[in-house]
Amino acid sequence: MKNKTCKSVLVPLVLVMLGNAPAKADEPAKNYSVSQDVMLTGAEEGRTLRLSGYGAVGNYNVYGVMDSFGPKTSTQNTYGELHLSKGVNRGLLYQTEVNSGLKGPVVFRTGPKIKLPTPKNTYADVKVLPLNVSTENGLLNETQIGFYGSANLGKWYAEDWSDHTVRYGEAPSTIGELTIGRQIGDNFSLQTQAAKDVNSSGWALRLGGRYKIF
Repeated sequence: MKNKTCKSVLVPLVLVMLGNAPAKADEPAKNYSVSQDVMLTGAEEGRTLRLSGYGAVGNYNVYGVMDSFGPKTSTQNTYGELHLSKGVNRGLLYQTEVNSGLKGPVVFRTGPKIKLPTPKNTYADVKVLPLNVSTENGLLNETQIGFYGSANLGKWYAEDWSDHTVRYGEAPSTIGELTIGRQIGDNFSLQTQAAKDVNSSGWALRLGGRYKIF
């Protein structure tokens, strides 16, 4: 399936995201945030620079992240994701993602996301994205299941995410990160991170900091 078929699949997805179903966004109360992470590791990736941000407008939530990694940052060592979600009902959202980088094709993923009940100062959700389309290979025979959770305990915070890609007839592949940090001052935090993601071939331990731009 080539570009023409990709468009025939993606256009309805956009229309669904722009629908008028009444909803209330289920995300953190603040409407926007942008931060910069700088993480160092002894693994092959060397250094990871991450720019991330989120925002909420009405029923819509958007999250974006861009990683540049390697001994010397270059465009060939860049990976990014853009997530757009729309509230459908209390605790239920519909999400579409765009994944691109590492000289690979652009991949569009879409499906429901559910906000889980959690204690105060914590957040958790699970997503199931059964429809995945690549600009290179067309409709992919796979489903992605993802989990995200965070907790804020005074000046300390923890964040954890994992994506499990199930390709039919193959063993699932898993990537993820666990980050633990402590706020130092108003806009800066020190943090450590255990990661197995697109930036590394195996598990990597990263040390660094996060600066909150706004």
